[in-house]
Amino acid sequence: MRLAQCLDGGPKRQQRWVEDPAEVEGLRLRDLQKYGSPDGPTFQQEVQKYQSQGLQGDDVYHSIIEGASRTSAEYNNKFGIKK
Repeated sequence: MRLAQCLDGGPKRQQRWVEDPAEVEGLRLRDLQKYGSPDGPTFQQEVQKYQSQGLQGDDVYHSIIEGASRTSAEYNNKFGIKK
């Protein structure tokens, strides 16, 4: 199962946030290159990522949820988001 399906109902999440079809395709290509799937990482990939950082138990799950709400610096710069 893809993480997007766990967190917000499905792999078409980008289409709700981005109206430009070219931008959606760019996001899907990025996910394919980064995670091996156009739908983003699997839940297990995210668990392994945080466990490799030394987190355990609920801290892993809290970090997955927190991470899902963050955008990358590249995305922020592209859309003028200041944090």
